[in-house]
Formats: sequence, C-alpha cells, structure tokens
Amino acid sequence: VIVCNEIAPGLWQAGRRHFPETLPEVDVTLWLTGQMASQDSRFIVLPFPDSSDGLDPVLFDALRGLCAGLASHRVLCVCEEGKNRSGLASALILIARGLSVDDAISTVKRNGSSPGSVEALSNVGFLRQLRAL
Repeated sequence: VIVCNEIAPGLWQAGRRHFPETLPEVDVTLWLTGQMASQDSRFIVLPFPDSSDGLDPVLFDALRGLCAGLASHRVLCVCEEGKNRSGLASALILIARGLSVDDAISTVKRNGSSPGSVEALSNVGFLRQLRAL
C-alpha cells in the first residue's frame, strides 16, 4: 500500500487510489486528479492529464505560479498514483523554495518513489518542461 511520501520537510505526495487514512498536518492539499476524497475547504482542485506531451504551456505557467505561492506552506500533492502530476507539483514547489531544477527532480525521484512501483516523476513531457525552466 502506498502511503504519503515525504518529499522534503513540509511537502508530501500521495495517490488517490491509495489515499492514506492518516494524513500529515498540512496547510493545503493540491488535488491534481478527478474525484476528491474530501470536501475540506483547504483543497485546491486542479485536475490535468498525465500526458507524455507535457502540460499545455498556459496551464504549466499557472501551476508554476500556484506552486510558488504554496512554497512557504505545508502541502500535500495528490494525483491518481502519487507519481507524475504530484511529482511535477512537488518539483515546482521545491524550485520555488530555492532548489535547482536538477536537485528538485532528483529529490522527487528519490523520495517520491515506492519500492516495486513506477518511479516518481517519470513523465518525459513533465521532465522536459521542468528542465526548460
């Protein structure tokens, strides 16, 4: 069972399909997939596809701005499996916190991957967009 992976202090990733019963204490949950598990008012809902083409440039810029605004908060990023969309948001938050793009990507890959599962942030389109920053 996948649980919340702590990517960095104050930043977690989780998957909707394996949404944990016990959640970390966060300021906001960034919900990046379809149906929500809760109607908590601290949820920001921004579903987008996990496409190897990457994200539409306007949506990418909007997500980047949102993540920059969340950088000083405790955030739980949730997508379907807790790997790519949540990994993209986690990387953008880490970049806004001052990490280099390469350090943010390696941090998400190292701390967001569960043994025996697909590596976190493996979407080539998302990686291409991050590396273009």
